[in-house]
Amino acid sequence: MRVFIWFTFFVLVVSCKKSSDSTSQQPAQLKSNVSNIGLTGISGSKDSIIITSNISWTISVSPSVGWASLSSSAGSNNGKVYVTATQDNTTGSLRSTSITLTPVGTSGLQPVDIVLTQSSQPGSPPLQTNALLVQWLRPIGTSAIDLGNTIAVTSSGGFIIGGASNGYPWAANADSFGSLAWQKTIGYPLLYGSVRSIIAASDGGYAVAGWVARNNITNDFWVAKFNSSGDTLWQKLLGGSSRNFSGSDGDYASSIAATPDGGFIAAGYTFCNDGDVSGNHGECDFWVIKFSNLGDVLWKKVLGGNKRDQAWCVINANDGGYIIAGNSQSNDGDVTGNNGDSDAWIIKLNDAGNLVWQYSIGGTSGDFIQSIVPTADGTGYIAAGSTLSTDGNFSVNHGGSDAWILKLNNNGAVLWQKLIGTLYDESASSVTVDSKGEVVIAGVSNSNFFAAKLSKDGDLLSQGTIGSNVWTAGLDPSGKTIVAAGEYYFATFSTANSSISGYHGGNTDGVVTKFKFE
Repeated sequence: MRVFIWFTFFVLVVSCKKSSDSTSQQPAQLKSNVSNIGLTGISGSKDSIIITSNISWTISVSPSVGWASLSSSAGSNNGKVYVTATQDNTTGSLRSTSITLTPVGTSGLQPVDIVLTQSSQPGSPPLQTNALLVQWLRPIGTSAIDLGNTIAVTSSGGFIIGGASNGYPWAANADSFGSLAWQKTIGYPLLYGSVRSIIAASDGGYAVAGWVARNNITNDFWVAKFNSSGDTLWQKLLGGSSRNFSGSDGDYASSIAATPDGGFIAAGYTFCNDGDVSGNHGECDFWVIKFSNLGDVLWKKVLGGNKRDQAWCVINANDGGYIIAGNSQSNDGDVTGNNGDSDAWIIKLNDAGNLVWQYSIGGTSGDFIQSIVPTADGTGYIAAGSTLSTDGNFSVNHGGSDAWILKLNNNGAVLWQKLIGTLYDESASSVTVDSKGEVVIAGVSNSNFFAAKLSKDGDLLSQGTIGSNVWTAGLDPSGKTIVAAGEYYFATFSTANSSISGYHGGNTDGVVTKFKFE
């Protein structure tokens, strides 16, 4: 019996030693999830650093400054450290220092340096390095009120812009320098409406999605195909029988994408449950429709719950099927996991339109996704929108609504997210990814157009603003410059780094601009 006890003790000691030796042989690591942090110019502005490590470490502001503090000075293994602005920045310029993450008791690992900046003005975007440079900016429009909602790059390197002119659906074609080739109202004559999404088709023409007020009374889901001159090849109006066009109800197409079979898929939302619509779960639902290349309806799907669910964008999935993103207030029907109020709702459908997966992402305030694109390597998606939340999936909000960018894998799980904001309201209305995998967003900051560039890991690299409400963006074929379309009120428009000429009157013109980051 004693022999057995001693043998068992010996085995346990050797086993523990081997386990200890195995652990000690793991390579030391010390990583930060960010390479730079940008605080606003207001005391109390906060951001965080997530540390991945299996050793002890210290963290400090170096050189030390009086305007920023850290929530911790040391730790071991994984951790999170908050960075807080302790003073308003009244210097009139950006100020900066470094945060140094240093390994303890381990040789061969270098300290990790993180750039820390604080902007000078309350409400200014948080990172002011690498200015946004406008290469050109062109007003496009008529003597009426013209609004640019959407833009696409053509195969020739020019641009096609969609929106509304004097309340009617409108499109304009421009060359690579923004010079106008043609513009016209499109679709059904004398019916109010708007183009919300436009794409360049493989045959040199264009496809659009939006809404048209049938009989100028009821909004309908509208999809159309045009040739390269803007002449109608086919168009479809789909919807229910109720709702007045001047209200918030009706049927709307928000986004369109070309599909691998040569057809098109469009997504939007419907308040109806008759006519072309069946299966509405209550109030407003996602409405997704698949079309042939000639505009024949192949299938229609209504998805949502008993509250308001609105789809804003649709793309082809990396692994087949379709990704649709928007927002949902529901927590029943097809929707699960709502965190409160309106959440971002992202779903995948297979080729036949059946639901594969769905995720609600957000907090207890309003959270919205307005744009989604595949990553450069096809392993996931980048989505962009806005959030008012400070809980749920969020720990930091800069004030008002923040622009919200997140990366998902192909199964819809969130890999990282980034908030960009100030004390005022920011939103990202469009996102694109270049060949390097870097992310560019466009949107609005305190009523000004702003754009930002992030690394493929979500680090903020550059941002800038110009004085215009611009709502969408797209990469040109080189992947090095960006074009955007929107609208501006000419009487209040101003920018220090571009000149405006050619205003057409009517208070508001459409605008197309090409810019880059330096």
